Amino acid sequence: MEAKEDAATEQWGGTWRTPTNDEFGELLDICKWKWEENFHGSGVSGYLGTSKKNGNKIFIPATGNKFVGENPSNETAGYWSSTLYDRYSPCAYYTDFAKAGIEWDVFTFRGRGMSIRAVTK
Repeated sequence: MEAKEDAATEQWGGTWRTPTNDEFGELLDICKWKWEENFHGSGVSGYLGTSKKNGNKIFIPATGNKFVGENPSNETAGYWSSTLYDRYSPCAYYTDFAKAGIEWDVFTFRGRGMSIRAVTK
């Protein structure tokens, strides 16, 4: 994906960008994941990842998805990667963080409403 197509780069500029599918895979591998209901009393559910190396933490909130016929939910969240599906460029890879489990290396049409977790250097 080119920078001009990357929502994180377009919105925030500088070195901000959407992570690649491989970077999501690496994040999933290096952390132990646990579903959290009402994270720290915030009213938001999602996955808490704890680094197996240094104990650092990352929280991935359940933001829901805006697919045709589906409503936002506090039990799922699709997060886009910047990696286009190599066989059909209108599709891109995403990671689904759902209460039922985490699914990585899946793809769908880029027009579907999902979240972006921007990264920077």
